[in-house]
Amino acid sequence: MTIEKIETKFIIDDGFPSPKIISNSNNLYLNFRIDDENYETVTLKFLNHHLYKIGYPGNETLYYHPYSIYGINSSEIYLIKNSDWINELKEIDKNHPYFNEDKWNSLNHYVITFHDDLFECIAKNFEITNDINFDKIVL
Repeated sequence: MTIEKIETKFIIDDGFPSPKIISNSNNLYLNFRIDDENYETVTLKFLNHHLYKIGYPGNETLYYHPYSIYGINSSEIYLIKNSDWINELKEIDKNHPYFNEDKWNSLNHYVITFHDDLFECIAKNFEITNDINFDKIVL
């Protein structure tokens, strides 16, 4: 397994990014604050997502997470190559009568480290989008 930092044109707010998620069985939208003086947000759309989790650890305990040996830091986006999580899911899916290895080989494992949360998602890809206005959604 290797971890590659994904460079972006924005900086995740390191104080209070307040991540919010909306998803269906195909796409997942992740909205969070970015580091600028206007308290702007960015929304990432994860295409054809299969699974996600968000929560512990935050930046205070990120050092003790298994990925820390690869040098992950808070408020960054990463791509996990040769992901143990994808491999684990693929092994389960091998029991499906219509198992397709190419499907699993086309997926990526993304990690986003926030101040108080770690977000992980298995998806084909992600893009910045304006499809959803999170300001009008009460969470």
